[in-house]
Amino acid sequence: MSNILFINHQKSHCGVYEIGKRIFNLIDPKIIPLIYIETDNSQKILNAIEEFSPMAIIYNYFFATMPFVNESFTKKLLGGKNIKHIAIHHDPMGPKDIINLEKVFDYWIIHDDTNTIPSPTKFLTVRPILRYERKGEPNLENITIGTHGLIASHWKMYDTIVEYINNAFDKVTINMNLGVATFGKNLSEVVKVANMCRTKIRKPGIKLNIIHDYFPTEIELVDWLAKNTMNIYFYNANPGAGVGGSADLAISAQSSLAINDTYMFRHISNHLGICSSNTLKNFLGNYNEVRKLYQEWSPERITNDYKKMLESIL
Repeated sequence: MSNILFINHQKSHCGVYEIGKRIFNLIDPKIIPLIYIETDNSQKILNAIEEFSPMAIIYNYFFATMPFVNESFTKKLLGGKNIKHIAIHHDPMGPKDIINLEKVFDYWIIHDDTNTIPSPTKFLTVRPILRYERKGEPNLENITIGTHGLIASHWKMYDTIVEYINNAFDKVTINMNLGVATFGKNLSEVVKVANMCRTKIRKPGIKLNIIHDYFPTEIELVDWLAKNTMNIYFYNANPGAGVGGSADLAISAQSSLAINDTYMFRHISNHLGICSSNTLKNFLGNYNEVRKLYQEWSPERITNDYKKMLESIL
């Protein structure tokens, strides 16, 4: 199995970019020796095709970050080259979205083994969980609760998270990292979200720390998350969105984890359950369940799933 390109868009403050880079790094190069390319245009892909004569191209695809990969590119321009075009699909997930996706690509793979969309060109695998060597156990006496994310989507309920914590605890430190996304809102919008969070604090024992750091590497962000007793993510998404990726890094951190009932976390709630306003404290001790996910969603599992996919279509 050789000469397979892996295409990511140009480096940016973007969750799709980070997930794509992580997937590439998790796949065992001794089993699938992928050729990694970052680009913001189709010409670089054409140059790589000329240089490597690939059997297949895997695209870390999202319509907003890779608009130059379309039906005219894969079907018309490259249609006679006998190359299999495979999309790593994130979202959206409506029926029309999948129809349009399959017009562009021969196959698609999704990192969500709960996905139920019927398609003969779909492959499933698990979430890409960064490997991290945790140092120490969570502090259950001086409780800290963390969350993070790029402010690119209106459905991330940061103020609701603070309100839940304020209602459940009398003394706790909340650590938030709210970053500015390349394809999202500007700093003023991020500051507005931060100020909304501050209005939810009504007890003197609740401390709120907010930073706006985009860490140079994901491992540094995971290290930040690992210092929290628990991490928490609430989404309220529009129908058709894919699974939420921020919590993947919290699983890497292997602290306790709480999520709400959004279908964007259905792949996690199947294992950890759903947090409500009355049950938040119960999630403080679920780090062993989080670590089971860390073990199950392994690089070996992802490599094997990609290998089976490629062997079945090449």
